[in-house]
Amino acid sequence: MSDLFIGEILVLFLLLPVLVRPFSRRLQRLHGIPLLPFLALLLCAAIVAGMGLRLTFLPILILSAIVFIFGLIRLFKLFHGLPTDWYPPMSIAWNSFLAALFVGTVTLTFIFAPESGYMADVRVERTMTTRPEGRGIYGHYAVWNSSLGSAEGASATIAAKPVLLLLGDVSSSVGGRSTAALVLAEAGYTVIAANFSGSGDYRNPLLGLPSVRQYATLSGRVFAGNPYLTDVEEITAAQERDLKRLVAYARETCGNAVPLYVLVEGSAAPSLFNFVKSSPETLSGAVAIMNAANAASLPPVSGETALPGGYAVLDGIDGMMPALARNFRVLVISGADKGLYGLGEIASDDVLAAALLGGARDVQRKNAELMARRIVSWLSDRRTYDRH
Repeated sequence: MSDLFIGEILVLFLLLPVLVRPFSRRLQRLHGIPLLPFLALLLCAAIVAGMGLRLTFLPILILSAIVFIFGLIRLFKLFHGLPTDWYPPMSIAWNSFLAALFVGTVTLTFIFAPESGYMADVRVERTMTTRPEGRGIYGHYAVWNSSLGSAEGASATIAAKPVLLLLGDVSSSVGGRSTAALVLAEAGYTVIAANFSGSGDYRNPLLGLPSVRQYATLSGRVFAGNPYLTDVEEITAAQERDLKRLVAYARETCGNAVPLYVLVEGSAAPSLFNFVKSSPETLSGAVAIMNAANAASLPPVSGETALPGGYAVLDGIDGMMPALARNFRVLVISGADKGLYGLGEIASDDVLAAALLGGARDVQRKNAELMARRIVSWLSDRRTYDRH
């Protein structure tokens, strides 16, 4: 059971006595019940702050806000010591509507419940660090590291391990590819991802908040076909800066001698291609997960604007790996729209959004795990090729 689903159930449990109270004399005698909508809304705010605002959570958030707003009068009465147990006919009718809305919300919550997270076979530690990055920007870095190959455990020095940087689509958070992060950490990589906050990267200051940025871009794609409050050019420029910050952080914390790999998705793919062209020797290898509809943004195979080291294309996670794929500096994993390629593990984390985009639930994160293992396999081949 995912943390988000547990939080959703807790919010619904807080709202249930409020909506049942008009029809139960026993609950009407409990005077503290009008306080519950306020507590439910506070819990919603904590969930959004901790996990971001996902479309799957939106029905519960809206219901909580409605119940809180229309319960304010009873809450004020409670604070002033006045009775709160009288419900006129119009109030009972309104609560009947809210009860029906509650039933619908519960149904949606269970239908689109997020999948449980991947369980690693070895102990994997995730540590968080925040540091300023200049121009009012702060980087919130997450590092996954396992005890594999280290007698001192996961918290030991990571200087000898290869490093993989995760840069997801603009609509993804640090945990947008959590299964891949854990599988790669299991395989002996130090995995680094980050959320960047601050008003220096986007024209609209609201997008300086990662949760707002992720929701605005994802909901824009779902309902309008394009991200809200920004455009493709601004996103590409911002994510190029994000990639450079990740590289700098990895070099400072892990050293200059370790092999450096990158995994990007969706809107971050053009940023990777630009980075490889400008700094071809910085990365030992890179993987870009893209939707097939965006194949036009791939660099040409030859000519002045070609990608140094070239790239191979894997058509879907269950496709055949191209011959001599390890010889290329970059692997592109591309799939059709319903595979939701390039949007992280949205089919497990935000199932409602995946459904609205025409995709399907990734049951038990099987596709996410297969994606991760294909990436690990190619990286292993790539490292073998580099050693020879």
